[in-house]
Amino acid sequence: MKSLCHFLFVLLVQSNAFAPRRGSPLMLPISLGPAVCHKKICDQRLFSTCTSIPVTTIAANSLKPGESIHIIENVLYPESEYKRRMAIGKDAQFGEESSVTTVFEANDPRLSLTYHEFPLQSLDSLLALAIDTFETKNGREPTVLVDVGSGCGRLVLYPALASAESDCDVSWQEVHGIEISSLMHDDAVNVVRNGAEQNIFSPPSDDDSNLIQIYLHQAPASEMKDILSQADIIFCYSTVFDSKGFNVDIGAMILAKEWSQLLADSCKSGAVVITTDRALNPDNEWSLKHILEVENPSLLGSTGYISIRE
Repeated sequence: MKSLCHFLFVLLVQSNAFAPRRGSPLMLPISLGPAVCHKKICDQRLFSTCTSIPVTTIAANSLKPGESIHIIENVLYPESEYKRRMAIGKDAQFGEESSVTTVFEANDPRLSLTYHEFPLQSLDSLLALAIDTFETKNGREPTVLVDVGSGCGRLVLYPALASAESDCDVSWQEVHGIEISSLMHDDAVNVVRNGAEQNIFSPPSDDDSNLIQIYLHQAPASEMKDILSQADIIFCYSTVFDSKGFNVDIGAMILAKEWSQLLADSCKSGAVVITTDRALNPDNEWSLKHILEVENPSLLGSTGYISIRE
């Protein structure tokens, strides 16, 4: 345990990313607020995961084809721990003292905390379509991926690991997860600890040219506009997010203004957003490019919407 904690401490101390941007003065981020920085005491040392610091990295071309799915499903997120993860999701949604019989209104914000695990193969299909859409619009490969509502980090770590495979189709430079729940964020950090202990992940390095950097942010998405503005592609498992209703013109349920407007205000032109079972509102400068039905056993299937910021 002591060696692992030392690794995590050194992981941050050796990083040149304590400051928000390269070239900025070195800063220990103790003074950052709770929406930006999450702190734990580990072996009497301060362990912080903050917006400017990669939690961990993985080297490109370090995995064999197909190895990422094995790591996710059998090492980091085994089926045997699924009920535990669901319990964390329940506590995040209802509160540890609340009853699961609580009745929600349709627009109750706690519904956005509903935890389900989106199938990895379905994510692959949606990402492939989003990547093609991004490349067609921008004439380059995407390099920054953001998962909004990242829960326990599964759909953050998976694309990062997949990008490290020798036959990967896209090489992410950064993969970010944004999660409002401290309970689920904490679990994601613990998964990273587990991965570091098993030599899956490595600490940040001054030479990051061959590294995929992984960030975990604990905050509302509305406070992460700086991260959203950097995204080339965003994934949002939005199935239970508040909806404005059905849009006849595009034949889809539309996300509430708080989401369509937030992402429109935050994202750069040409950014591509994947949403599930709800589309972004075209009134907020979103152009729906593709609709794809994908497997999702939790819901007997889902519909993915690929939209681009005009």
